[in-house]
Amino acid sequence: MNQRIKLTIITALVAFFISSCGGGSSSSSSGGTREDAVYTASREHVDNQLIPLTDTFVTQATALATAADNFCTTIDETNLGEVQQAWRNLSETWFRLAAYNFGPMDVDLIFPTFSFIDSFRVNGVNYTGTVRNLISNQIAGADTLDSAFFDALPFTNVGLLALEILSFETSDVGHSTVAGNIVSDYQLNARKCEILAGMAAQLIKHATVIQNGWQVDFNSTGTPYRTLFVDRNLDDGADPVATLIVAVQFYIDYLHKRSVVTLTALLSEHNWDNMSRAIDEVEVLLNGTTDTTVSFFSLMESAGFQAEIATVEGNIAAVRAAITAQDNALLEPALIALDGNFKREILQGINVDPGINFTDGD
Repeated sequence: MNQRIKLTIITALVAFFISSCGGGSSSSSSGGTREDAVYTASREHVDNQLIPLTDTFVTQATALATAADNFCTTIDETNLGEVQQAWRNLSETWFRLAAYNFGPMDVDLIFPTFSFIDSFRVNGVNYTGTVRNLISNQIAGADTLDSAFFDALPFTNVGLLALEILSFETSDVGHSTVAGNIVSDYQLNARKCEILAGMAAQLIKHATVIQNGWQVDFNSTGTPYRTLFVDRNLDDGADPVATLIVAVQFYIDYLHKRSVVTLTALLSEHNWDNMSRAIDEVEVLLNGTTDTTVSFFSLMESAGFQAEIATVEGNIAAVRAAITAQDNALLEPALIALDGNFKREILQGINVDPGINFTDGD
């Protein structure tokens, strides 16, 4: 089943439970109804965390393009190191932002924006070989490497993976990751710099689509997605709280089902750092930021779900321990347990009166 259709069905079900079982007349710590407090928590998370992440992602994509330009002006190991660090920064922010794969990130069912940033997210396929072929062919080719060329490339050839390959290995059959060899490769192949610049510019475009969708104009409606979200007027009729929580649950599900830590960011050796940032984002969602007045955990606590909070925190700690040990055999069951928490304990704690059991059978 298409992920967007599945999300719509699930969020509709959760919205039903909110309206029928969610204690709309009970008071909350914020002074209004419990339902009001839940929507406040989701709005604050969007304003304090999600939207700032879209800004950071654009800023870091631009920083990578600038580092690439500096490197290609003076091709040396120092400037290469700047490119590589800029990629790491951008990748970490993506692993935070990717938790929110809805709205501007996933508006097009055929060519969703996220796919042109993170090709692995589409179907769990590592397209390293595809990107390597493109790079080697274009180094030897004669195509004009302008924006039209990069705009026409499929999702399998662009995004973070393409920029990682360009930044962390040589283009020859040996694919050396030694910095000195990468520098020599660029010095010997002038068109490789054109490819690097073009890929960086392409990623900025897609990052800006997400930013503008949230803050300026969603899908040519003339209205920011933030407004639609806060006004509970999403384009597919889904409940915004359910959309947010279920999207994060899908993300955790994806991280373990696709074994993301074993198949992505391997050239940069940044896979475990990326995973850590993903879990950072889960914690921010639940605990809030320094500007938060109502968090999802505080709502759960006020409703008497302290034991459930402890269960979630224990599973997050288990994920952290697996990341520290860099042990995927420990990571996957810990992620599965956390995935289950989002399907049950968290939904119950913020939306459903005690005693109501919402579960998908896991």
